[in-house]
Amino acid sequence: MRWSEWRESGPSASACAEAPRSIDALRRNAGRKASIDAAAGESRAAGCRVEIATTTPRSGAGVAPTRAPCPRTTLVAMVKGKDAKQVRAAGGLVVREGENGAGLEVALVHRPEYDDWSLPKGKLERDESFSDGALREVEEETGFVCELGEELSPVRYRDRKGRRKIVRYWRMRPREGSFAVNDEVDELRWLPAREAVALLDYEHDRRLVTELLEGA
Repeated sequence: MRWSEWRESGPSASACAEAPRSIDALRRNAGRKASIDAAAGESRAAGCRVEIATTTPRSGAGVAPTRAPCPRTTLVAMVKGKDAKQVRAAGGLVVREGENGAGLEVALVHRPEYDDWSLPKGKLERDESFSDGALREVEEETGFVCELGEELSPVRYRDRKGRRKIVRYWRMRPREGSFAVNDEVDELRWLPAREAVALLDYEHDRRLVTELLEGA
């Protein structure tokens, strides 16, 4: 091929100049996609509905492109509706061996603000993992530093303000500590599992203790 022919058929100077920018854009998009995928996965695990929306820029009004526009996609992770206000919490099904071979006992806490009996739990702090939040909340409400066991079935419901809420629970055993009345809890009781089911105020807590009975 002659030089003049190659110049006519080869890539334009502007296209060559744009190539490094396109490569950089692809790299940036890949990094954004990885971050969005990770965030979307965590949101889905927490029970949120997630959609990934793609947008492609349009040509300017009244301007006919001389060539097909370079596809450029913007990735956006969206949490739909009230799911964006989902409350994340964690807690523990704290158990110990009863005296004289009486079987497992479960720790229940009484919250005077709500006048209810429940399993110890609470909302996560900013950037806190579910497992770390579970251990912290149990220690704050019961006074026990616990050992984390297997994770139990998550609980989803609407809270008193109508917000979607997810609570993840772990089975725990106390290693040290003792209960003292605090700002949130004024009484703690160790009860056999069947008695605990009868005293608990919430069906989702009763289901978790029932799972313990069935697996014992």
